[in-house]
Amino acid sequence: IRTCGLSSANPLAVEEIQFLRMLCLKLQRDSTLANFFIIEEKDKNDKKENVFVISEALMRISNSDDSLVCLKAFESLLLCVTLADPLVTSAIATSQFPLLLASKMKQHLQLLPSSLHYSEIINCKAGWGVNYASSSAVQCLTPSPQNPLLHLEAYLSWLDYCEQIVAASPEV
Repeated sequence: IRTCGLSSANPLAVEEIQFLRMLCLKLQRDSTLANFFIIEEKDKNDKKENVFVISEALMRISNSDDSLVCLKAFESLLLCVTLADPLVTSAIATSQFPLLLASKMKQHLQLLPSSLHYSEIINCKAGWGVNYASSSAVQCLTPSPQNPLLHLEAYLSWLDYCEQIVAASPEV
C-alpha cells in the first residue's frame, strides 16, 4: 500500500487503484478492520500522529496522469471519509486531504472565466460521481482551456464533491 502512487506515470496505476478501491469497499462492510491500516508516524516536530495509509496512497494516486485513475482515487477517498472509525476520521482530518481539496477548489476558481452570464451558470449541469462520468467528472480533473464553460463545470463538480465529503463525514 505504501508503494502505491509513487509515480504519476505509473503503468500499474490501474491495478493499484482497483486494489485500493477494493480495500475501501471491504472496510465499508467492516470498519473495525481499518485499524490494521493506521500507523503511527512522527511529524516534523517529532510529534506522533496517526496516518491512514490507504488514504495517503489514494492521495498520491490522485496525481496520476490518467484522469480515470484520478476519478477513482477521489471516489475511493470519499469511501474512506465515511468510515465510522474515530482513528480513521482523525487521521484523514489531520492529513493533507483538506489541503488537497482546498487546492483543487482554488485551482478551478482561478480558471473560471471573468464574466459568466447568469443563464450559463443556471444551465450548467455539473456534479460529482459515477453518474456524471460521461459528462463532467472526468473532464473536471483537467478541463480544456478551449471551452471556458468546462471550468465552471469543473468548479461546480469539485464543489459538489466537497459537499458530499461534508455530508458523509462523521464528526471529528
